[in-house]
Amino acid sequence: MSRVAAARIVARGFYRANDERVNQARSNVSRRAVPPSVEKGGGHPPRCYLISYPWTRVPKEVPPIDAWQLRLLPVADRFMALMWSRPGGLSLRTTWVTPATIALAVSVIVALGLPGVGAIIYGIASRQILLAFGGLVAAALGGGAAAVAVYGVRQRRLRHAHKP
Repeated sequence: MSRVAAARIVARGFYRANDERVNQARSNVSRRAVPPSVEKGGGHPPRCYLISYPWTRVPKEVPPIDAWQLRLLPVADRFMALMWSRPGGLSLRTTWVTPATIALAVSVIVALGLPGVGAIIYGIASRQILLAFGGLVAAALGGGAAAVAVYGVRQRRLRHAHKP
């Protein structure tokens, strides 16, 4: 970490604590990192706080699950494993899908899934087996990404439906 007192951003996504140049209200800085002894006036305040970025922020509670998600779970878990994107090797049953993952899944649907379907149709119509096979692979990746995106959006909708 940088030891420069005037440094605004310290290494690896940390902000200098209580820096007047940083808008503390809009910086997504987690204040829970402050030990209770410091809040009561004892000890030294921490120099840095962890940052929670909006695209990777997930709720603390266990995600809700319903019948739709149970049907999508095997496909979504396999797709996440294929992309090496399983958080700690866990299943999506016990972990949240981040907003960044949902956005990436939607981009895979648009960039691979839809053109893959078009390549399948064109490959079959023109009797080009390799083109149809490539389209099948792209469409399969798009289908897996669609399962992850729907699963993640469903998690968010169920959470808001169960909120008191």
